[in-house]
Amino acid sequence: MATIYHDAQDIYKLKSELNSLTISVESGEEEGAGYFIFNDAKLVGPNKPGQIYKGADCVDNWITVVAVIKDKLTETNWRSLSISFKEEGERQVTFGPYKREVEQNLDTVVYTIKIKVKE
Repeated sequence: MATIYHDAQDIYKLKSELNSLTISVESGEEEGAGYFIFNDAKLVGPNKPGQIYKGADCVDNWITVVAVIKDKLTETNWRSLSISFKEEGERQVTFGPYKREVEQNLDTVVYTIKIKVKE
């Protein structure tokens, strides 16, 4: 059982520093993932959507999502992860899906996705 690591970076343009921001994580293939969301070094939340109450609290910060997905499906060895940002009163923006293929069933993919928030 191997462990595969996938790192990626993106940029999110904040619409307003006054809006609250909700960050959601979804794993593809209905595998489920365990994950943490960080605003720089501060934990925003584990295993559920995280909320930052004022966009100004994350400007020029890195939102980091660390997720672990264990491959359990024998039909496919592709694992994927998507991250969505939803500002109050704005359309949702989705990053990804970030995808990795594992060699065999029960392998694990560890994602570290960093998204820089800009104003």
